[in-house]
Amino acid sequence: FGHMIGKADEAYKTKKRLADVEIALHQFLLSKATLLWHQHPLSVDTIFGFMVAKEIEVRNLIMLIKAKKLDLHEDFIKSELVIR
Repeated sequence: FGHMIGKADEAYKTKKRLADVEIALHQFLLSKATLLWHQHPLSVDTIFGFMVAKEIEVRNLIMLIKAKKLDLHEDFIKSELVIR
């Protein structure tokens, strides 16, 4: 977790936004979910990793819908997406 916390802390210090910390945490969770998904293909880890990845995808879609509805700038939308 040290690497992830360092990255989130750096993002907070440069931009002074807690949203960047949250995005860094979600990116870390997505990378761990992807790792679970691919390491043990015949275990429950695959299902758990898939569910976590889909939850993040749904959050991204909800954010995209709300951003388009509020007519926000594309650069802001891209910065808020959780992608790997």
